Amino acid sequence: MKAYTYLIGWKSLDKWYYGVRMATGCNPNELMKTYFTSSSAVHLLIEDFGKPDVIMIRKEFESADAAYNWESRVLRKMKVASLPKWINRHENYPFSPFCSPEFKKMLVKIHGVEYTSQIPEVSSRVSAKLKGRMAVFDKDSQSMIYIPKEDYLNNKNRYLHPSSYEYRNLSGNYEKQTKESKNYQGLTVVYDKFTQKSTKIQKEEFRANKDRYISINSKEYNALRETPRIKNTSAIGKEMVVDKVDKKVLQLPTTQRREFPERYVHINSREGKMIIAGLQST
Repeated sequence: MKAYTYLIGWKSLDKWYYGVRMATGCNPNELMKTYFTSSSAVHLLIEDFGKPDVIMIRKEFESADAAYNWESRVLRKMKVASLPKWINRHENYPFSPFCSPEFKKMLVKIHGVEYTSQIPEVSSRVSAKLKGRMAVFDKDSQSMIYIPKEDYLNNKNRYLHPSSYEYRNLSGNYEKQTKESKNYQGLTVVYDKFTQKSTKIQKEEFRANKDRYISINSKEYNALRETPRIKNTSAIGKEMVVDKVDKKVLQLPTTQRREFPERYVHINSREGKMIIAGLQST
């Protein structure tokens, strides 16, 4: 690995991006050849205007930590999060900048909204560009990218689905999940009559001490806790709908909603959500 920081930009657009690359096996020679940054905004600009006319390797490092710390220092010194010409939207804050009050204030000042997804041009462009695409891990560039679904289906040897075993194993998520599952393997949740508390014990111990432990799904446990489970049958065959005439949310039989589609729509339908949003705004 040869970690490095870089600067790319489009002079005619006055758009710039300062980033860091510290993946396994990375090398400065890959920039804008096989590696095109991890920024979806940069990818969109490349699609629309071609590769940037300014491509510079700013500094090389022997460790990922040194590279990341240097990038953070530069981003904060240049105040990239507050200047529209920078594609970078954060400065490597210790906590997520998208949740911080300072970041929201900056967006309100520049764009009049609190979240980047609410910026009209961002929302429309991203929706249009990502339509029919999916996020995958590219083994060649060692980064997450968006590609058409057909490309993924035809090149599964190169692209990994984020939920696949191979990707989770590569990112360390699989080992973490496996370790957590092993910690609870062979355990069951029971109620201890002596301590009068619920606890996790080995199944063998539960079977050997049924005079002390009872299953939390048993009738004995429900009677002991005085919380018998009652099956709710009042909502069977019913669903939440929006009454377009009275502008109300109601629970009605499914057959009634289907019988009067001009008046009732499902609460999760596009039309239902729009009506509810209008009611909330008023």
